[in-house]
Amino acid sequence: TLNNSKQPQPIDSEKFNSLSKNKKKLILKHSLHHSITLSQFSSFYSSQYGQDRWQTLFQSLQNPTKYCALVNKFASPKHIQSFLSTTPILEQVSFLDLPCYISSERFKQPEKDENGIMNYYLLDAASIMVVKALDLNITDVILDLCAAPGGKSLVILQYLLSSIIHDDNNMDYGGFLTANDLSPNRCRRLKQVITDYIPSSLQHHINILSLDLTLSLPTYDKILVDAPCSAERHLLHSPSEFLKWKPSRSKIMSQKQYKMLLDAVKGIHVGGLLVYVTCSINKFENEEVVKKILRNSWVPLEEVKREWVIGEPCEKGWIVLPDKCDGWGPLYFAILRRVGEGEFRKKEKKRFKRFNADKNIAKEGYDE
Repeated sequence: TLNNSKQPQPIDSEKFNSLSKNKKKLILKHSLHHSITLSQFSSFYSSQYGQDRWQTLFQSLQNPTKYCALVNKFASPKHIQSFLSTTPILEQVSFLDLPCYISSERFKQPEKDENGIMNYYLLDAASIMVVKALDLNITDVILDLCAAPGGKSLVILQYLLSSIIHDDNNMDYGGFLTANDLSPNRCRRLKQVITDYIPSSLQHHINILSLDLTLSLPTYDKILVDAPCSAERHLLHSPSEFLKWKPSRSKIMSQKQYKMLLDAVKGIHVGGLLVYVTCSINKFENEEVVKKILRNSWVPLEEVKREWVIGEPCEKGWIVLPDKCDGWGPLYFAILRRVGEGEFRKKEKKRFKRFNADKNIAKEGYDE
């Protein structure tokens, strides 16, 4: 039985008996709501993973989120060395090609160097794999569509601007990143990350937007779509958010994700790549969305299949799950390449309505 998820702390019987009738009713109602939600949640996901796998995955999702420290190449070597020499029991993450470290102890706050640049950034190691999937070149024009809080944009810039780090004589550079987030509040956080981690002399390679972007012409070599999703690990660590979960949540999310992808693929140059990412464990927000876009896209696409050091293949794409990846994840991603010009479909709105009413989704347990 899955009964140890993050939930309101139990109250002892003596204290409970001292409460008013209304407060007792409220506590009992809240406890019952949690139990019902947990039962529905477990039933929903065990139907996708099987009961045995779901037991271990569920337990791993409740563990604290695992982070690695990405060393910021733009910080001064002196401050990078200070971090490496003063942080206890550091171990480099072997499957990444950027300098990232884990520690058995809690990381202290990042520090600024003499130029005001932070020396490291904490994130899930799987997030770096996702950026690696973009197969970046130093002259690429890139869009990070849902960029806040900014970790993946920072990783993109570690690769994109790698040839001019600490080289003051090489400022003529072709690569460019547009980092966009629709939420003004989240975009402020994104701007702060760029300010804290990227020298002002390089910020002309970055454009930060907070727009509901509509893409109609091929503009970018690479696009990263880190789509809003159900974020089950976050839900399990937030009792108030968990109580809002419903089986229909994924249907709503998958519709938004599909619509976002349907628009985004128009912005890639022929031969360019789009990487679709979620931190969901739900196949309907992951491979099912990718299957839909491959069938219904404005432009011809193909999936790019790759093997990775950690994680496991899905029907479409790849997923890193914490029960089998030493605590990393969850993170799903799929790589799509544009293979032709395609054409604008005037009847696409009708197609999207058919997607919303997809019978396959309905019969897989989305309806409450």
